[in-house]
Amino acid sequence: MRIERRAPSRGVDVVPLIDTVFLLLVIFLVMVLRMRVDEGLHVELPPVGGEAGAAAADDAGKLVIGVDPAGEVVVRGRSVARSALAAELAHVLSSARPQETVEIRGDREAPHGAVMAVLAAVQGAGIRDIRFQVAPVGPMAGSGSP
Repeated sequence: MRIERRAPSRGVDVVPLIDTVFLLLVIFLVMVLRMRVDEGLHVELPPVGGEAGAAAADDAGKLVIGVDPAGEVVVRGRSVARSALAAELAHVLSSARPQETVEIRGDREAPHGAVMAVLAAVQGAGIRDIRFQVAPVGPMAGSGSP
């Protein structure tokens, strides 16, 4: 019985390189999609210490509504009049899950009445999972100091 031996391959194995490139592509796509949630929304969040401020924000599956310092309301990157907010919520939430999570991001300089008007409109739309985004402060903020 004769056993034939093959010569070792002299080429470079590109499979691990392709795997790495695809992994990087997926990471960049996820990052870009996460960045688009805050598009058109520039607010300075009020600081809050403790566990509420330390919670990580996961924007996947959330409807983010922002209130800027002038009291303007921003829904999915578009400015919306407060009087038209209920209609906009009905339109946006008609295609969403019934248990949609709404996150309100009010600027620290935003009028309190504007934020409360957004809260009332969201509650009026039948949403029960409503969250407020705040900026973490103190040692739990992840500043690197213990």
